[in-house]
Amino acid sequence: MKEPTRVLIAAPAGYVGRQLLARFGREPDVHVRVLVADARRIQQDLHPETEVVEGNLLAPAVLLEAARGIDVAYYPVRVAALSVEFEPRLRDFARKFRDACIEAGVKRIVHVGSPTAATRPTRLLSTAQETMEILGAYPEKIQLVSLCPGLLVGPGSVSYELLTGLVRIPPVLFLPSWTRAEVRPLALRDMVEYLVHAASLDTADPLALEVGAARVSVSDLLGLLMRITHRSRVAIRVPFTVPRLSAAVLTAATPFSYPMSLELVRSLDALRQGPPGAGSDQARDYFPEISPLTCEQAIAEAVAETAADHVEGRWTDSLADVSYRSSESAMRQARYQDVRRQDFGDLPPSRVFRSLLALGGKAGWFSFDLLWRIRGLLDKLLGGFGTSLGRRASGELRTGDMLDVWRVVDVVENERLLLEAQMNVFGAAWLEFRLEENVLVQTAYYSPGGVVGVLYWYSMLPFHGFIFPDMVKGIVMRARED
Repeated sequence: MKEPTRVLIAAPAGYVGRQLLARFGREPDVHVRVLVADARRIQQDLHPETEVVEGNLLAPAVLLEAARGIDVAYYPVRVAALSVEFEPRLRDFARKFRDACIEAGVKRIVHVGSPTAATRPTRLLSTAQETMEILGAYPEKIQLVSLCPGLLVGPGSVSYELLTGLVRIPPVLFLPSWTRAEVRPLALRDMVEYLVHAASLDTADPLALEVGAARVSVSDLLGLLMRITHRSRVAIRVPFTVPRLSAAVLTAATPFSYPMSLELVRSLDALRQGPPGAGSDQARDYFPEISPLTCEQAIAEAVAETAADHVEGRWTDSLADVSYRSSESAMRQARYQDVRRQDFGDLPPSRVFRSLLALGGKAGWFSFDLLWRIRGLLDKLLGGFGTSLGRRASGELRTGDMLDVWRVVDVVENERLLLEAQMNVFGAAWLEFRLEENVLVQTAYYSPGGVVGVLYWYSMLPFHGFIFPDMVKGIVMRARED
């Protein structure tokens, strides 16, 4: 009887990683192990047979434990770091991951790379290229298979939200020169298929393959999206790119922060000026069983799934440098607290909890929603994401989801929802909701970052005085109406 292939998926809570984990669950001859910092983020996605190694992803002992007995290891698929401070950690992790795989006797590392960089690559492209070079530094010891999509198109992907954000701007669509960058669009499900089949490739040679549909420009993708969504815009070509102006437009039109928008514009402009990438025929030689969707089919599928609120993952799942603190002790040691209680009488706790899960996004925050939007706008002006991030899906929340200016830290059905602020609050802030018998308890926690943080807390107290009481009442009121 043939032994199952043993694969390791590192950091599987990311945008592609979560889909890969689900896809491998349908492969009977594959045994899956995952490496996570906090298993709560993927608890609902695990199969009973899935092994879990939980711990510090930069600890060599943890990495070695995860890599032992593995045939194929999947390097974390994530958005590259947006802050310069994170890049040394990213390089450090790539080296430690590679070394642990070599020591454990792993045969192959599979990695999602980037298209061929231009002569003067941007930080986003050069970081991706450097990661690939680190992972493939010892081809005589371990094989690296790098799969490089142009633009990954799927519900919740960076590329999809970039395109949909731009076509929402009425009535004129300006097309600077960066929109003439030619890329190979790849549907999310095709990316996952390439990754799954990469585990059984019959070759020992290092590979770096461009994968995706036929080359097309970003401006043509925008035209396709407008046709599919029946939007009419006057498109005006601009023969040059002013990166900061384009980034400002992207920031206003999309959920992206200004630094992220600027990196995307610069990267696409660099790809436009760079050498043409390898043809898709090479990928077809190694993956003859995969026929990727055309760009039109990929966009149409993403539009349909988004309209049906069927968004399993989002690019925010993969943000490398958004803080994610799961430490209860840090919150409990907060210097300031604001506690509000609301009796919900004979209402079933499940209805109140369902009302809690509807917070944010298009539904807003039940009361004084304009103030939340203004606070989000201020965060965007300070370089953050603001409330434009919205939410992944309207019907559910899971640990790790972004919810406007918050990240979901913990969800316990009919008991608790804990959010951590991702906006600039000059310290750390949490918002906790607990259902205790027939009372909804809402607590804001705040740990100031120095004197500025203390001043920030007291400057916000007048707003807390009417926002927080109305919020907790609004949650219960919505539960009664529903």
